[in-house]
Amino acid sequence: MLTIPLNGHKQLFVAEIKTIDRRLAVAQIRDQLQELITQCYPGYLPLLITTFATPDLAEECRRLDLPFLDTAGNLYLPMDTFVADIRGKARPARPFKDKYRANNPAGLKVVFALLCRPALAGAPYREVAKFAKVALGAIGPVLNDLTQRGYLQKAKTPNGTLLRKKELLNEWVTYYPANLRPTLRPRRYQADREQLTHIALEAPDLVKPGDPFRVHYRTDRPSRIAVFAVDEGILQVAGYRTPDPLGFFFQKRALEVRTTQILDLILPEFAQLMAASAPGGDQEGALGRNLNPFKRKRDKPVAFWSGVRDAGPDGADFTFTVPDYFNGTLRVMAVAVNDDAVGAADAKSIVRGDFVLNPNVPLMVAPGDTFEVSVGVANNVANSGKGAQVQVALQAPPQLEVLGPASTTLSIDALREGAATFRLRAREQLGNADLAFTARLGNKSGRIAASLSLRPSVPYRTALTVGSVRPGGGSATAQVDRDLYPELRTVRAGMSVLPLALAHGLTAYLEKYPYGCTEQLVSQGVPAMVLARRPEFGISAPAATASLSKILDMLRSRQNEEGAYGLWAANTHVDDFVSVYAQHFLLDAREHGFDVPREVVGQGAGYLQHLAATEGASLFDERIRAYAIYLLTRQGVLTTGYATSLEQRLRTNYANTWQTDLTGAFLAASYQLLRQESHANALMNAARFGQKRVAAYEFYDDDLTHDALLLYLVARHFPERLQSLRAQAIDAIVSPIEHGTYNTFSSAYTIMALDAYVTATGPAASGRFTVTETRKDGSRAPLPLPDGTFPQVDVSAAAKSVGFSSDALVAAFYSLTQAGFDRTIPTKEFSEGLEVLREYTDKDGRPVTSVTLGDELQVHLRFRALAGHSVSNVALVDLLPGGFEVVENIRPSVELAGRAVTADQAAKEAGGEGEGEGGEGEGEGGPESAWVPTFGEVIGPWAPDYAEVREDRVNVYGLADAAAREFVYTVKATAVGTFAVPPAYGEGMYDRAVRAWSKPGRIVVRRP
Repeated sequence: MLTIPLNGHKQLFVAEIKTIDRRLAVAQIRDQLQELITQCYPGYLPLLITTFATPDLAEECRRLDLPFLDTAGNLYLPMDTFVADIRGKARPARPFKDKYRANNPAGLKVVFALLCRPALAGAPYREVAKFAKVALGAIGPVLNDLTQRGYLQKAKTPNGTLLRKKELLNEWVTYYPANLRPTLRPRRYQADREQLTHIALEAPDLVKPGDPFRVHYRTDRPSRIAVFAVDEGILQVAGYRTPDPLGFFFQKRALEVRTTQILDLILPEFAQLMAASAPGGDQEGALGRNLNPFKRKRDKPVAFWSGVRDAGPDGADFTFTVPDYFNGTLRVMAVAVNDDAVGAADAKSIVRGDFVLNPNVPLMVAPGDTFEVSVGVANNVANSGKGAQVQVALQAPPQLEVLGPASTTLSIDALREGAATFRLRAREQLGNADLAFTARLGNKSGRIAASLSLRPSVPYRTALTVGSVRPGGGSATAQVDRDLYPELRTVRAGMSVLPLALAHGLTAYLEKYPYGCTEQLVSQGVPAMVLARRPEFGISAPAATASLSKILDMLRSRQNEEGAYGLWAANTHVDDFVSVYAQHFLLDAREHGFDVPREVVGQGAGYLQHLAATEGASLFDERIRAYAIYLLTRQGVLTTGYATSLEQRLRTNYANTWQTDLTGAFLAASYQLLRQESHANALMNAARFGQKRVAAYEFYDDDLTHDALLLYLVARHFPERLQSLRAQAIDAIVSPIEHGTYNTFSSAYTIMALDAYVTATGPAASGRFTVTETRKDGSRAPLPLPDGTFPQVDVSAAAKSVGFSSDALVAAFYSLTQAGFDRTIPTKEFSEGLEVLREYTDKDGRPVTSVTLGDELQVHLRFRALAGHSVSNVALVDLLPGGFEVVENIRPSVELAGRAVTADQAAKEAGGEGEGEGGEGEGEGGPESAWVPTFGEVIGPWAPDYAEVREDRVNVYGLADAAAREFVYTVKATAVGTFAVPPAYGEGMYDRAVRAWSKPGRIVVRRP
């Protein structure tokens, strides 16, 4: 934006600064500026600022009424009360005179010739001039200039050599736009007819949904051809045009760089690896991303292609089946090529059934919901006459009960529409529910399927019960206290003399963890990284590789240019601990034999060195620096200076606490790797297990994290100490898990620590284990454990408790994992360290429990921390009732410089300020820039760390303090019925003692 004082007042302009040399560009710039002003800056005027407007260009601006000014002093400003028009100013002298002959227009042509054909460096001047299309007299000065500046060696000799080609190309690219391009005249090229391949396409004019669709193609010469058939609607939305190969290759282009890869063609297994690492729609993966695991089926976009085939004058067919849900226009396109020519052709076909059925069903419902589904019926039977009696029927799956008749008769005139409505109730069986609608008139019929998700009104939850039994005949009992839906139910019991058996339960907890910051996703990757080499845990090598690939892709995408990792995306919103933790994961993954990108590790090491060289503001900050020094030492970096400097600061500032903190243990491990064993052992002597520390989750610090990391360091670098520390260390690990005070990063560290412990201590004593389930009817049944070091067995749905016993001569560890969806929905609100309230209101702020179809409601999500202290990293999960969808904020997009951008981006590029958005929802602003959600709004000064919309829920993350905070978003009623309103859930992502939910309810959606 630009402000110009004119005639006593300030006029606001939206300016485009650009060097132009074509009249056609003036109209394009005017249209772009006008569209930007209309959508974002009403009241502003457009303005073109250019280096020099030739008389022709200036006249074109006046004709189009486009204000402009140039550096020569020419201008045209048509205002309401006057017109400023200055013309006739000559082109200004260049701000600097080209010092080198190679950078004037003729010289740039010669340089271009040399870069394209380096052999010309030793060719006669006349040959160089002919190729470069310049005067013969220009060659000598240019070559002499290049020789003097070291770009050319022994010019005008048979062995002349062009040197420093990359630097010369960069210089040419710099001077070309200003010096050479304005002197070039645009030309239009036309391909020779002999370079065109004629393609004949024959496709049916009309075809019905579900019928075969045959495309006959032939070419006038032997060629290779690809045939496509795509929904015309998709092509219109995408602005896609039928391919024009010659037009593409002969078009005028700006300087540009394009990157492509053919690795998957050279190495086919690369494509398989990429497919394995791509996000999928499976139930298990959905749970780990806080998605609805009972996804409804979606109609796939209609797009078919033949693959690359042989074609010729004899012709051939390409046949596919049109989906039964599609009615519309298909555009059939073909592109053919051979050694001498290319060609393209297209045709269109109408897909129209006897009836066009348009179902309307909710996205999701919960057990017990009653709701209506409808289907619109268009009667395309041309000769059916007036009042045709069309039979419409609904076929429902077992999960849904039809309330009332499942069929009806509609009176629909030919080429007119009607609608049928059916009422249903959701039963207890979860999953995707497919509905089939049919319409029939005599021997004419139509059919379409639609699906919805039947999901519970509670989130997925994992509960872990662990403990140990005494040696030589000890026993224990764990209660099976959750009534779970059979779908995705996992209840398993396990037992072993090795504490690593506890990793079974921790792995189940991490695998289904629903949130997705960088720390949590890295922690989810730890089981696959650590346990893949232990077959008893059932993690195959391909599955581990696929899991690690996803984590590595995520880390690569979230690593910023400094080598740190963004908490939610690659930006300045980083966390030092998480960045160091991610680097630790990469180093261990590489040690376990996984292929870790060297550039990612290298960039991360750079950030670790930055941390190690700086001073922390607290003991926690210094602990992170000690952690970084330890990892750098493992990477072979000589860190003596870093470690000594840090130790001096610690002795000065934290003399009474640092040695019993993990800071001292990290330094001890670093000194041990540096072969300073005496000093390392002296520091490690101060380390203690089971200190009963006050948890500080905002600093990723609690008892289990401390003790797990300490055991990891001792097992890896001081294994001789394990004999005396074994019982104390294992008790310190097991006790927090037994009491449920584990979280994602402490679970991951525990798995790493127990694996290092088992590796260091070797085989353990064996024993005989007995696992017995006691059922609700009082009967008992043994659960035979399979062979192996870490056996597990499934527990039946009839069990109410599981007993464990062992005759081993050492203590044995047991675990009971219960994961799934609870059948019992809370009936009242619950608060433990956190309070969550949720309310639906109309646009006037009045609470509502009954609305009309199509109404938009405000959802007020309020929460606060209890007990007078803040809780960091709180996650709020608000499951939507069936029949409602979130209304997201719409940001207008405009076309700027030939591409579609958001209004915020356009404002930023035009000189204003805006909020950029990254690939995962975070802006790339400075450290103080706040993330802006794409839906809803915050009431008051609080701001979320992140917020996201899923198909059936809204997730909000942030800090909860004693003040009441509020997040408001909008939902729209899309289906008629009575729907359960699930409780809104809140929990501390790291402090698992903090949890709350609001009171559930019901909401009624009426017909208009």
